[in-house]
Amino acid sequence: MTRAHRIVGSAWWRSVAFASIGIILLVLIGALFIDAPLRGYLERQANQALHGYTISIGSLDFHPIGFSIDLSDVVLLQDRNPDQPVLKIPKWSMNIHWKELLTGNLVSEHRFEHPNIRLSRTQARDEFEDETALTERGWQDAVLAMYPLEINRLTVTNGDVTYEDTPESPPLRLQSIQFSAVNIHNVESQSHQYPSPIRLERRVFGSGHLRVEGRADFLAKPQAAFDVEFDLEQAPLNDLLGLSGRYNMAVRQGQVSAQGQMRDTANEKIVDVTNFKLVGLHADVLHSAETAPQEKRVVTTVSKEAAAAHNDPQMSIVIHRGEITDANIGFVNRSSRPPYRVFVSQLNVQLDNYSNRLDKGSADIALEGRFMGSGELSASGSFRPHQSGPDFDLKVKIIRTKLTSIHGLLRAYGGVDATVGQFAFFSEVTVQNGEMKGYIKPLFKDVKIYASGTRFRQRFLSAGL
Repeated sequence: MTRAHRIVGSAWWRSVAFASIGIILLVLIGALFIDAPLRGYLERQANQALHGYTISIGSLDFHPIGFSIDLSDVVLLQDRNPDQPVLKIPKWSMNIHWKELLTGNLVSEHRFEHPNIRLSRTQARDEFEDETALTERGWQDAVLAMYPLEINRLTVTNGDVTYEDTPESPPLRLQSIQFSAVNIHNVESQSHQYPSPIRLERRVFGSGHLRVEGRADFLAKPQAAFDVEFDLEQAPLNDLLGLSGRYNMAVRQGQVSAQGQMRDTANEKIVDVTNFKLVGLHADVLHSAETAPQEKRVVTTVSKEAAAAHNDPQMSIVIHRGEITDANIGFVNRSSRPPYRVFVSQLNVQLDNYSNRLDKGSADIALEGRFMGSGELSASGSFRPHQSGPDFDLKVKIIRTKLTSIHGLLRAYGGVDATVGQFAFFSEVTVQNGEMKGYIKPLFKDVKIYASGTRFRQRFLSAGL
């Protein structure tokens, strides 16, 4: 090669190098000025796709090398209640899923850092009453408008979900949520049978812990499908006090743990609980004249939902073993004069093989506790799933209950006060095919009561007391 050829060749390479550097510099300079207009454009495109919600983007950082986008201070508002954001995302990163690009699949991965979902009762009610389903709000189109590649990997770090029922009640919080889902776009599977591994961890009500792990098919029709195992550990129930009040209950303390499996597809819904534990529950069912209509509505709603679960051939609910230990459960009647509370303390319950399916057989229950603090309570029974109504056998025995412990009942319904005596109660009942058979036998012993200023004494002799 002649010297002239070498000079020409080196000049050509210098030209290419300078041109490349110039192009890179232009791209970098352009990236400095494209962030603001690109932010406005993506915001407008996303809001055109959304229905009932509006999104705003605080700032945008576009990285031309790597074709990635970082969004900051993303806020989602419900149009009907715009005063409180439904969702805040301090940082949302979107980029090409490079691992899948090597296999010929052009998809994206998204990462949410510290997202905060905050939902009030008003917002939840308006969403529930809206004719447009939550899944039809245009979420997927909105995300594609901001980054035009299908999501294949999603990661959430340190998420927080808060529900505010009333201003007076403490909010319910799920904290430190860690979630990951891969292969969302099914690029690794041809069978479409739960191709996407998913994992969720979070704190529940402060000190409880929930882990969910399994697989999902996010593209299944007509709904996403999943098959997961769950493990809930020692979730405290104190925070449910405000929420339970709307259902005429007062839950003051207790911890719940549960392990099992859940499967939800278009053809089947399965909840298989291998173990359920409720420790130290303190709760009351509340009754008053003012809440009586609401109580009837709650009972009607629960009855309809229970009937629907029993009659749904695609739904299977099984609790292989359930335990309640050291509970204190009562009924408070505020409408009587005087008001009274009937309760069972030191309550231990064991439930085996509960199900809504006839083919699973009958469920067995056994319990024992202290009735009104002094009486000895024991009960056992069998419950059979039945589509036409209740179907069960139940035996109850209460002995050695001091009459002074039920003075509220005696005064409310008999107008008397008891100073001495014992109360017992025996019952065996069978309910089947809409008919009830059995007996109920209350017994008293060595009773001394007062009524209307008149003192009198009655003695009831009963075997076994």
